[in-house]
Amino acid sequence: MRGPDGVRRLADDLAGVAGGVLSIAAGLRDEARAIREAGCEAMRRRLGAAEREEVEAALDLARAALDRAEAAEARAQAAEAAIAALAERVARLEQAEPPEA
Repeated sequence: MRGPDGVRRLADDLAGVAGGVLSIAAGLRDEARAIREAGCEAMRRRLGAAEREEVEAALDLARAALDRAEAAEARAQAAEAAIAALAERVARLEQAEPPEA
């Protein structure tokens, strides 16, 4: 392995080994990620935790219910104001009419 050809072959062999090591490292990284995700999913199921989509759907329902409650409160306030105005009008009418004998 002397001379320029020997050095080139050694460099090629080292590059091949380095490429293999990088390939193994990438495979280990992917496998570790898959194991972590599977473990997290199993823990989520064990704890009964909801998935993001479920939580977002529940929040949407809660927001809609809050909107409906606020609208109902506004209608109730308007009805109370209308009743108060009618009560005031009835009181004025009662004061204006002479009592019946």
